[in-house]
Amino acid sequence: ALIDSGQVHDGIPLLEMAVLKQPGETWFMELADIYRRPDVAQFEKAMTFYERVFEKNLKNTKALSGMINAGTRGPMDWARIWRSVRKLETRKKTKATPYENEDVRAQLDQLFWTQENPAQQQVEALVAGLKREANMDSMLHPMALNLVITRLQFARFFSAGFDLREAAAQERTRTLRNSAITTAHQLRSLMKAHAYLDDGETAASLADPRFWDSPDQMERLQIEKLQADAELMSGRPEAYIEYSSKARRRTPLTADDTMEKLIKGRRVALVGPAETGDRLGNIIDEYDVVVRPRYQPDFIAENRDAQGSRTDITYYSGQDLTSLFETISGAAEAGDIKVVNARPFSHAAHAHRNLKWLRFYRQDFSLCFHGGSLGIQRMAYDLLQFQPEEICVFNSDLYTGNSMFTTGWREGSTFGPYSHINDIVVSHDVKSEFRFMKALMATGIVTAQGRAAEVLRQTPDEYVRAVEDAGVLC
Repeated sequence: ALIDSGQVHDGIPLLEMAVLKQPGETWFMELADIYRRPDVAQFEKAMTFYERVFEKNLKNTKALSGMINAGTRGPMDWARIWRSVRKLETRKKTKATPYENEDVRAQLDQLFWTQENPAQQQVEALVAGLKREANMDSMLHPMALNLVITRLQFARFFSAGFDLREAAAQERTRTLRNSAITTAHQLRSLMKAHAYLDDGETAASLADPRFWDSPDQMERLQIEKLQADAELMSGRPEAYIEYSSKARRRTPLTADDTMEKLIKGRRVALVGPAETGDRLGNIIDEYDVVVRPRYQPDFIAENRDAQGSRTDITYYSGQDLTSLFETISGAAEAGDIKVVNARPFSHAAHAHRNLKWLRFYRQDFSLCFHGGSLGIQRMAYDLLQFQPEEICVFNSDLYTGNSMFTTGWREGSTFGPYSHINDIVVSHDVKSEFRFMKALMATGIVTAQGRAAEVLRQTPDEYVRAVEDAGVLC
């Protein structure tokens, strides 16, 4: 009850004692999920409890998925993670697995048994081996494959990881098209694969409402949302704007009306925190509305020539919202910022406050093939529903620059145990997010200036090479 009401740190010690008195799979999962929450972020503890569940019940893949997520965001002990994940391959009985191939098995084990990053030759051999096996219908379990991709990308082999993920998307389209698609969740799985393969047109056609006369109202809404997102990925925003307008009328959110009044018909500057070399602060200040992630007045004042001078709307992750809440609240109550937007998973921790300026924005039933949308893309997507005249992106190089952030914006900007940067690989896919940003620009509403515009003129493959060459994600 304490945790559900937002008093997480008061509730956790009591839940820990309860688990000691009554150990079992259900309570272990409950506690592990709470440890893994962004506003708690005790990844080592989460990993331990997920492991205990999986060791007792090897069919509980939800526990294994949680263990992978906590392990890669937290301690990054690759050997420990692989000891559990490879059981997906060693226990297979009916399906072929690449792990039966002696060379592939040796390559996979070498990738994880050592903390050292692999060499180019090792990576090329592993990817080639996995693709050969896939051509013979011998594939890793999706969870194991995703861990391989994550490990490669943490070692800065982004292209290799994306090649494997695209092959997985192609396999998913082949498999699902040979099966009956009867639910919105099955449809979504197929559409996500097509969207990842940059085929938004096919994805949109699959969700044609004429073919989905479901008696279930929730399922009808989900299918409508899927088609709206697929249309948006092809540069057509009308269905998404219409769906969002109906969603706001159906279930109004606190500060939705304020957002619409601020944004509709206005020119919006969406300002990132990267050091791009751009000095466009005066241009930013000319926009009707200025939007930023993580409001920091001292940082803005020190970098006025690049950042501009004001903030009207700001967006927060779960962990930042909790740790910086007093500063945020003071600025909002003083009128320095008009709306604070929080991720949906922050609702449990903060909704009880009933603050008129705090909005938990929707990100329901999306088409992300891996994880969710990144910061700038997520903000642009949310802002677009309110029908601005323009959303112009500033101070973002999409990880192709010399540093992650401008000095002073946030501490820590490299991969490593417990780094918040790890989420960029664990929970996102920068190549698909690059494509999504280009799709948003194809609407004619989202634009970019400075370094952001230069990067977004690249092709997806050119962009991936630029990320690898820059090395800021390493």
